[in-house]
Amino acid sequence: MTRQVTAALEQNFAGLMVMPQRLMQAQIEILTEGMNFMSRRMKAQAAFLGELGQVASVANLPQLQRNLVENISRDWTEEAKEINDIVNRNLNTLVRLAQGSAGVGPGARQFS
Repeated sequence: MTRQVTAALEQNFAGLMVMPQRLMQAQIEILTEGMNFMSRRMKAQAAFLGELGQVASVANLPQLQRNLVENISRDWTEEAKEINDIVNRNLNTLVRLAQGSAGVGPGARQFS
């Protein structure tokens, strides 16, 4: 009986030790995604400026502006969903670790 309790405690403790690592990994994943998003937005902004420089008529400006606003809105919506997915995935992992799910412990793969 004592061995079973000790084994269960060791498994739970091993899972808790992984949590700070997992939190750091989640933060890095979110920061990486944010930087990639900003890179994509800067490229889109540069493309817009290139298009703006090619406008032959002032009459074309409103459509170009609408396209810009639609693209920005779409990109931010997609980015919010992506960040939400990253957060949910990492929270689910942290919950499993806190609950001491099987497969967490010495020698187990710690990151998904």
